Amino acid sequence: MVPPSFSFTEYDANYEANGAALLAVCDDDPYCAARTGGDAAAYVRGVLDTLEYGECGFAASVGLDRNHFRQMAGAMLLWAYDERAFVPALAHRLERCEPRDAAVFEHFVQVPNPLSGLSQGGLYSRVLGTNIGLSELWEGPYPDRDEAEALVANGTWALGSSTGYLDRSSFWPIYDEAPWGDTFAETDLPVLAINGEFDPASTAAGAQLVGVHFDGPNQHYVELPYGSHSFTSPTWDGYDCGLNVFWGFLQDPHADLLDCTSDVRAPDFGRGEPTAQWLFGTDHLW
Repeated sequence: MVPPSFSFTEYDANYEANGAALLAVCDDDPYCAARTGGDAAAYVRGVLDTLEYGECGFAASVGLDRNHFRQMAGAMLLWAYDERAFVPALAHRLERCEPRDAAVFEHFVQVPNPLSGLSQGGLYSRVLGTNIGLSELWEGPYPDRDEAEALVANGTWALGSSTGYLDRSSFWPIYDEAPWGDTFAETDLPVLAINGEFDPASTAAGAQLVGVHFDGPNQHYVELPYGSHSFTSPTWDGYDCGLNVFWGFLQDPHADLLDCTSDVRAPDFGRGEPTAQWLFGTDHLW
């Protein structure tokens, strides 16, 4: 959910900022912080810097480089929940770089990127997406090319979307945006606006502006703690907060919303067995 002022010019920077915010949760987790030195964002960047020099031979031998790491990290940041914990854990393994980690690296590079399926659907069109993006969602100030490329090259999470739009903006024939394109809709209908705290695509800061605008009777803004671009928001009691808020609103948009955001648990930066089995082919993230 984004306000009318949204622009893809800030997209890559938003990934880096929200990824750093997520890693601050690792800093507050004793188990994670003990393995990353208390500043997980700086720790991961430092480890990724060493990949460029091939300091971990086991990783280099299977093609695990910074770009592969970043593409997977950005994909998980967009849609996942506990799975995002792989980022500091894999950095820890890359720094350790022992024979026991070699099989993890080999398994990891064979896991399909979870975003790859988006382009395979029958409704996906890169041409249409570019046409709308550059015509309606590409507004200045525009990024400096060198700075934009450096942000991605030295980043942990950015997918290169801003630089891609920047490349195509030099030749793409854009259409004139509708006169109402930069304004909020006006309505007294019930509204439920939900956004994740760490959503890199539609940031919480932008979504909050939507919540400020739609503030009438039966109009609600709900921000899911630790959340990504999906509604995933597990609670300590075992139910999903965002899903139940959404379902309750559909049943009766005039009723009070379920108040559950304070019950949402933080991502699991510990053993993480399901994530480890999927991404690492082992039973322990670390």
